[in-house]
Amino acid sequence: MHYSRTAQRTKPGGALFARRCRWIAGCVCGVLAAVVWAAVLCPLGREEPFKRSEYAAVVSAIERGTLVPDGAGAVPLPTASAGLSVTGRAYVTAAPRGGLIVFFPSWLGRQALLNPLQMDDAWVEGYLYDPSSTGGGCITGPAYAAPWRARRDRGTTTVCVNPDRRIGDRWFHVSQFS
Repeated sequence: MHYSRTAQRTKPGGALFARRCRWIAGCVCGVLAAVVWAAVLCPLGREEPFKRSEYAAVVSAIERGTLVPDGAGAVPLPTASAGLSVTGRAYVTAAPRGGLIVFFPSWLGRQALLNPLQMDDAWVEGYLYDPSSTGGGCITGPAYAAPWRARRDRGTTTVCVNPDRRIGDRWFHVSQFS
């Protein structure tokens, strides 16, 4: 059987066919690697599990006066607890009926995953300890900053949040637009 020159390059076993197969295999591997990264390694839509005892220890230290908020209401967390907040700080507000409301931001910055039309950094969500058990309202929180600047930005602002879900007695997961 005699093949033309074009048929020899494109038939199985030809050099062009082998090159195309390698290119397709490389593309498939690249797509699989991207899917694995997005599903397993990407921190963007993955929330850390709520570690009640660790958060409660920080709230207890604030209530005892071991950890003291600055004049704006921000409490720098000790190194062992700094991972509980994306800014490395907790934010304290006096509760209307007494006690303290403590906010630990878990996400700060763009909500591009939720709303691609929003292009500013005005999005905050996190864990809230509220002794009045309402889980919402205007509280002291981090100043709006891009996610890559959040840990270095020391500013605070008033943030109005609503409960997404109740986590336990006096604990809520909150965001701005629930």
